[in-house]
Amino acid sequence: MGFFQYMVGAVASLGLLFPAEAVTSAATGAAREETESSQTAICREFLQTTANLWFLLSGIRNREDADRSADYFLELVHRVCVLDEQLGSASTASGLPLEVEEVVRGRRSEDSAAELESLQVRILESFEDLNAEFLGLCRVHCYGSEKLARAFVAAGESGMFAEESLALLAEPTTPLSEAETQEEMLRLKRLVEPDRALLQVLQQVKDAASAGRAVEPLAALTKRLRGLLPPIPVAHRRISPRELPRMRAATAPIEPLLWGIRTELVRIAALPGYDAAAYDPFSEALNAMYESLGESHSGLFDDVFDASFRADLDEALQENAPEP
Repeated sequence: MGFFQYMVGAVASLGLLFPAEAVTSAATGAAREETESSQTAICREFLQTTANLWFLLSGIRNREDADRSADYFLELVHRVCVLDEQLGSASTASGLPLEVEEVVRGRRSEDSAAELESLQVRILESFEDLNAEFLGLCRVHCYGSEKLARAFVAAGESGMFAEESLALLAEPTTPLSEAETQEEMLRLKRLVEPDRALLQVLQQVKDAASAGRAVEPLAALTKRLRGLLPPIPVAHRRISPRELPRMRAATAPIEPLLWGIRTELVRIAALPGYDAAAYDPFSEALNAMYESLGESHSGLFDDVFDASFRADLDEALQENAPEP
């Protein structure tokens, strides 16, 4: 599987409210057209609600943001739970569970069935992004907001979020010391050169041949990034508020490079014939590089390679897809 197909299609098991099998169909019977229409409408609102949740959590950058977001967070979580129950009811009304409904020609159009399946896949993918934001906020103890932390614990009872994420809220944490902050800023400074080199390597990929030539440089850069991972005592801990201006200055040279890398990944996804076997070695090298890039850049990575990145990749792959 290529890197981009992996990025768009991979959905982790993260305590979702309905099973991943919901995106497949099995020939066991026909669902009523009105039931399918109801499910589609519910799925649309479901997707919009999870998107609202993601935007809410991704916009939290300090304690004040966290305090302001707590009530709306719980409101959205409650709405997701209601919609999940409605999906279950719609499935029951059809006489079949949602995951085994058959697409029957003459009873439902192919376009309608495709839309429902697409919505289900997108909902599952949205939960991956949503859980990533939730996990990140748990790691920083909701920026010290007791109100949002309580809301997170209450939301955990719905089963929507992983227990491992909530467990982080109970762990004691302290801001980075001045010495730790200084070391982290030096580490970030060392990332600039390999980031720039990575961007240059990706910019040279124009076809299968140039992708093949990029495999060895990508492997070398991945090794360099692995050597620049933050130490465990520092990873995912928050910066003292008085050190934030210095930390922003340290990350300023990195951010445009990450955005450039993102742009190149989307461009490469749209290259003609990217799904051919000739690109497989490049895709494998890209998988390893992408993982190391995320681990070495921590919060910066999440700000750039967010849900919109997956949407851009999906669009690029659709343009690249062969005609049926």
